[in-house]
Amino acid sequence: MNKQPFILDFDKNKHAVLEPNHDQEPFQFHPRLLYAFVPEKEINAFLDHHFHRTLGEFESCSFNPKIYEVQINNEFFTFCQAPLGAPAAVQLLEWLIAYGVEKVLTIGTAGALVDLPENAMLLPTRAIRDEGTSFHYMNPGQLVELDSIFLKEVEKILVELNIEYDEITTWTTDGFFRETPKKVAANFPEQSNSSPLRKCPKP
Repeated sequence: MNKQPFILDFDKNKHAVLEPNHDQEPFQFHPRLLYAFVPEKEINAFLDHHFHRTLGEFESCSFNPKIYEVQINNEFFTFCQAPLGAPAAVQLLEWLIAYGVEKVLTIGTAGALVDLPENAMLLPTRAIRDEGTSFHYMNPGQLVELDSIFLKEVEKILVELNIEYDEITTWTTDGFFRETPKKVAANFPEQSNSSPLRKCPKP
């Protein structure tokens, strides 16, 4: 271990003192997961329109979401509401992966540093790292790039559905009210973490 700040001392050992499957639950979730950072009413509205069943429940001291199997067009996938905050969200995600999840599509809402129309579709392609959780999973660095293969799959589907979207750089943070003008100016010279890089073409 180095003398640098503890958060920057990344350990590549994948084995932890406490593993996410330590309880040896009898769950086996579908490999594909839709991980939704949305209110519970949106979760219920989605489930009202699709065949589903409950596969299990994640238990914690403050957030106990149900894990669902959803069927659309004879395709099955895992569906779960995600908690707010990287530590809680990743804890639940690790648990889901331990019981079968392999591929994750995350949806949700976000703030922006510029005015945008309501329900604008934003597709993050990279993130400025300003939270602590990611430093436990990869080497220190300012930026992380989204996996290009999965990104291209998402882009292809958005184009097929004729959904306009903006590719953006997102900003992760543990300090919701500490996004100061100085940090904004340093990280986003154009004063925006949602400056469109490209829009999908209209037919």
